Amino acid sequence: MCDKKDIPTPEEFDSMLKSIGFVESTHTYKNYYIERNIEKKKIKKIRTITNNKKAA
Repeated sequence: MCDKKDIPTPEEFDSMLKSIGFVESTHTYKNYYIERNIEKKKIKKIRTITNNKKAA
């Protein structure tokens, strides 16, 4: 398993891509997918708790 220190920041990752020949991207890094997955997990957890309370 890798440590957090092994994971590059978005800026470091961008510079690594440029150094191996990738063209500069106009897209800015966002945490959309990570945030969406966290939100889905929260909703699923709330539904599970709610359903367990109804069953009891």
